[in-house]
Amino acid sequence: LSGGEKIKLQLLCEWMKKPTVMLLDEPSNDLDIETAEWLEKFILELTIPVLFVSHDEQLLQKCANGILHFEQLKHKQKPVHTFKRLPYSEYVIDRQANFQRQTQKAKKEKEEFTQKMARYQHVYERVQHELRMDRSSTRQLKEKMKNVKATGKRFEREKEGMTEPPETEEEIFFQFSGFPPVPKGRKMIEYMSQPFMGPAGQLSSKMLLQVTGPKKVCIIGKNGSGKTTLLRAVKSRLDEEGTAYGYMPQNYSEEMDEDKTSVDFLTHSGDQEEHTQIRTFLGSMRFTAEEMILPLSQLSGGQKAKLFFLKMIVEKKEILLLDEPTRNLSPLSGPEIRQALKDFPGCILAVSHDRQFISEVAEQIYLLDDSGLHLQIDN
Repeated sequence: LSGGEKIKLQLLCEWMKKPTVMLLDEPSNDLDIETAEWLEKFILELTIPVLFVSHDEQLLQKCANGILHFEQLKHKQKPVHTFKRLPYSEYVIDRQANFQRQTQKAKKEKEEFTQKMARYQHVYERVQHELRMDRSSTRQLKEKMKNVKATGKRFEREKEGMTEPPETEEEIFFQFSGFPPVPKGRKMIEYMSQPFMGPAGQLSSKMLLQVTGPKKVCIIGKNGSGKTTLLRAVKSRLDEEGTAYGYMPQNYSEEMDEDKTSVDFLTHSGDQEEHTQIRTFLGSMRFTAEEMILPLSQLSGGQKAKLFFLKMIVEKKEILLLDEPTRNLSPLSGPEIRQALKDFPGCILAVSHDRQFISEVAEQIYLLDDSGLHLQIDN
């Protein structure tokens, strides 16, 4: 079965148990658009509580009426959580508004405290000067200095109670820099097939797929229609032609030795300059020093996805073949990755069910069904 078909089967099996609560971990992963929309309707119509973990921004926006948000602050050394009984879109707005209020309040209090401390420092220095210059009234001046110091201690206590600037999980920094632009009209991918067999039998009739210039092309279709099979067929054709490309599979273990570390996965030449650059890249994706040397098997799906994107930057390929590239990215990382892919100066051929990715990145959209490949949108 395809990944989406397995998800459907799991949901059906759980529902047949007649549960009083549903616990769903990334339920929309691998679902085609039609089934994802069915899932949203299914969740909304349930009369029992649903607790779901998801990176799918569309699913969050349409189904969540409460948000439990986990974050790792201070280089992942400080775990925190926030709960708000709000729909996701309202939570995002509320969170941003609270950040702005707290930032402004912290800034104002800091400015006022700085001015207060400047006045205090001026008084302290004046009294200290008087103490050095006027020996006849030392006792009175010492009493005055005592009061000044007491004021200073009170200010220090006030400082401890001041509003702190808001903390937030660090955003990733990711962009395809240093890539030469691909000329418009240049043929990048040309794939023609005779009828062949997909996971569910006959895939399609003869089809032609052409990608030119820096186009961003996305293939959509129902689960089991053979999208991954088609992408692998294009990959094989590029291998036969000797064309260089970057590839991100849906199943990461296809292209990843999980006994290796992140540094090993990205290393090509092994020299010190490359090693330093790799660690810089990993830091930009918010990997800690410890995570950089962990076996890949211990990393999350989102971290593994980020490694494939970094590998594409290191190898600087003009063609990217991506199978569900955003499926494990958090709402914090997703927008950054989507923008980087949109700005990528080469061409992209992707398979995706992610409606955010499709709407923001794809310029051409093809539908794959039993009768072949059909161009739906060409911008």
